[in-house]
Amino acid sequence: MDDDRDLEFERDMVERLLSATQRVIDAVSADFAAGLVRDVEGRLGRDLAEHGVLAMSEEWMEDTVARIRAGKAVRLPTVDELP
Repeated sequence: MDDDRDLEFERDMVERLLSATQRVIDAVSADFAAGLVRDVEGRLGRDLAEHGVLAMSEEWMEDTVARIRAGKAVRLPTVDELP
């Protein structure tokens, strides 16, 4: 397989992962703000797993849940913003 093609595939997969994760975060944040979710961590974990996002660190989850509960925006970097 060509190296350029591998890089394109990897970039696409990272972009899809970031996009799916951001959509889940936005949905959980909106539902929490509307009073529809109490168990933010459980809902976030379940929804991420449903979208194939399975390997988030405990530290990331805790930070993200804390930001959602505080009403702060959680914005992931785009694939172009990654080092």
